Amino acid sequence: MPLRFAGPWRRQRHAPRPTATVPDRFRSGPATRVLLWCGGFDRDLVGTRVEAYRAAGIGLFVVLVGILAAITFTIFATIIMGHFDRRTLPFAALWGLLVFQVDRSILVDPHYGPADSGRWSRVTRAPAYLLRVLLAVAVALLISEALVLIIFRPEITQQVQADRTTVYDRTVLTVLASSRSGTQRNIDRLNEQVRGYERAVAAAQTNVDTARDRYDREVGGTLSPNAGNGRLAQREWKNYQRALTAYRSATRIHDRKVPPLRDQIAQLGTRLRDLSDPASAGYRRLVADSDEIRRAGVLRDEPPGWLEQERAFRAFQRANPDDRAVRWIPWLLRAILLAVDLVPLSMKLVGGGSLYQARLRDQGSHHRYVAELGQRRDRAQADEAIGLDIHRTEVSARLEREDLDHYLRTRTDHLRRPGP
Repeated sequence: MPLRFAGPWRRQRHAPRPTATVPDRFRSGPATRVLLWCGGFDRDLVGTRVEAYRAAGIGLFVVLVGILAAITFTIFATIIMGHFDRRTLPFAALWGLLVFQVDRSILVDPHYGPADSGRWSRVTRAPAYLLRVLLAVAVALLISEALVLIIFRPEITQQVQADRTTVYDRTVLTVLASSRSGTQRNIDRLNEQVRGYERAVAAAQTNVDTARDRYDREVGGTLSPNAGNGRLAQREWKNYQRALTAYRSATRIHDRKVPPLRDQIAQLGTRLRDLSDPASAGYRRLVADSDEIRRAGVLRDEPPGWLEQERAFRAFQRANPDDRAVRWIPWLLRAILLAVDLVPLSMKLVGGGSLYQARLRDQGSHHRYVAELGQRRDRAQADEAIGLDIHRTEVSARLEREDLDHYLRTRTDHLRRPGP
């Protein structure tokens, strides 16, 4: 059994190290590790608790910006469609994931300081940053419009209803004017027919009176020198009888045709008066039977779309030019959304002085130094291999030369003679 010595040296070996020199190596939990991954941080380089809190906060900001993008997409789709549709949720989630991935890609892109290629590295990153800023501006403009429509929904609803009521009333007035015009044309046409029959009766009466007067003058001797009921008087009498027959025929036609026409004129007059009275049955019947008024009523009752709400809000702004809230709230919302959307990029641009960035730069410098050493080693090995090849070639050539010289010095084949 081996002996165990308990001496001072063993106590010193197992004595605890001073805590003042041990760095605060913070071990993050699962949630913190997820947030570190979302923020694009290497948890092996996050050494202190404060750095872990800061990195987790940045990751939480990235997640919140992605969630805000999904929510605002849903709001925008709801405003455009006029109602909430659950089929837009996958697209909202996809948009939020896209914004999250863009922000995370920007944060993951490291700055190695001197290990980078200097100013050229920032120039190559500038298009990506500019694209992110343009995306944030576009999203801020569109989503702020949707939020403005939500904030001013009562005023916009009143404006939309007023506009639609105006359009509906204009349609009703147009249809009523068209109907009154058509009714008045029918009345004028029927009156013209009645006047035509009356003119025919009057003309026949005039012919009867003229024929009777000629006959009386002929009999009295004032029309011709031969007084009495002679041949000329008989002719005038026949003319009178023909005129009287025509008058009776015109009168019969008048009596048969004019009363129905007058009844139609009276009905049309009643309809014309009803069209001017909204409480009458004829007015309500026309409004109920008109396709144009029915379509205008359907459009009046439909939920307003995005462009219609935008037009109503612009009209509301023009109607209230001195209201500061109406003028400044849209721009304030745009500024807030733009600032929130650019938080990850701002942290990326201004957050270069932390210990994590120093460790990241050291890591980059170490990897670059190791890569340079590897390149030097590879170059040295390549130079050594080429030198060995050259040496082998030179030795082989020298050996061949020595063999040739030895052969030339010792050869005896020239002493031999042909024959026996």
